[in-house]
Amino acid sequence: MSNLPIRLLIHGASGRMGRALLRLAADDARLEVVAAVSGQGGFIAEADSVPVFAAKDFAQVPAFD
Repeated sequence: MSNLPIRLLIHGASGRMGRALLRLAADDARLEVVAAVSGQGGFIAEADSVPVFAAKDFAQVPAFD
């Protein structure tokens, strides 16, 4: 089994569930959130250092598992 973290993309990141997932993933060393996607993009407080993309820019997100 690999020791590399699972690279996550969280779609719907500006909603309640998406924000909860961002908080939970930030506390888990097995996970690395590589991008957050929301309808319009923009600022998401829970995304800290995670790049946020608008849904229309989905093709430009980094590689994820």
